Amino acid sequence: MRRWIAPDSPLVYAVPWSSVNTQYTFPVGVILAIPLDDQFPPPNMLMRRFDGGDDRILAYDAQLGQWRHVPDLATFQALGFYWCNVTAADAGFFERITLGPPYPASGVPPRADYPVCRT
Repeated sequence: MRRWIAPDSPLVYAVPWSSVNTQYTFPVGVILAIPLDDQFPPPNMLMRRFDGGDDRILAYDAQLGQWRHVPDLATFQALGFYWCNVTAADAGFFERITLGPPYPASGVPPRADYPVCRT
């Protein structure tokens, strides 16, 4: 099972990266099919189902300890999120998580020049 490991967690050092990197090679599709462990996501982790079952973007609000729906592109940008940080999730992930209240809409139009990734 995939797990989110915070940078300051001692688990970061539990497995030598060289062993993981050199002994096993998997196609991206296989990795994306492994269910995510939603118990320890980092703050502002972004998630979306890419199988067509749900088009919402969810962000993890660490203060609430819940996932929250980002209602529109303008709010996505106002929160400082980037498309390149959106992670694929499966249907099971959406069934397991606790949804909190959606983020309030920002009320400003989205920027056409907003970058896809932080540079």
